[in-house]
Amino acid sequence: MWSSSVVIGTLATTMTRLSKGATFRLLLLLSVGFDRCQGELFDAAPEHIKPCAVNGKCDDGECVAFANSTASFVGNGGFYQYVSNIDADGREIGIQYAICACNYKWSKTFGSDTGKSGTDIFVRADSICKINEYELPLPEDSATPCIDKDSCHSHCNDVTFGTSDWAEAIKLPEGGYGFGAIRSKTDEDCVCAWGEERIVGCTFSSETSDAKPIVASGLVFTTAAVMGVMTLM
Repeated sequence: MWSSSVVIGTLATTMTRLSKGATFRLLLLLSVGFDRCQGELFDAAPEHIKPCAVNGKCDDGECVAFANSTASFVGNGGFYQYVSNIDADGREIGIQYAICACNYKWSKTFGSDTGKSGTDIFVRADSICKINEYELPLPEDSATPCIDKDSCHSHCNDVTFGTSDWAEAIKLPEGGYGFGAIRSKTDEDCVCAWGEERIVGCTFSSETSDAKPIVASGLVFTTAAVMGVMTLM
């Protein structure tokens, strides 16, 4: 019989050899047995999640099989986003859907180790399903000058992803709150983030090329989160 110190040492050695994503996946799996009272752990990937009965909002009707359980949008990492293929014009096609959960507890998002373009999302809840699924060409990099560095996130939402189809796709579900579908970062240019894709929304002049990532105060960040706005750090 192995001693606890040997088991812990072996686990630590194994984890140092894994990527960050694989290590986190292992920790999630190990946590399942210690957290059963908090619901089950679900993989929100397309091969595992089913469509909700009602599209457009997280409906409590999904949760009738669970006592005292209500449906809610998964506010942290609630949009599953990945590139499915390349169209005839060479444009990347993105697929996105919103995740609903019954008796939502928490979720974790991290970079994929599966080779696909997109993040892996795990949700602790009684059950999950998907709504508002879209399949659209992703915007391409733009050399349009930015108005200023503080307008980067607005530019990503309103211009880069501002076409009618994308504007509808990136809306929070009815009654939903939390982080939005698009993140942004001010670096050498204004960079819009969708899933693991990075798209130049607009460019800074030489006078603003030393722009730094936006850091929001607690008040501004809380307000932004409610509005579905997130700055990528």
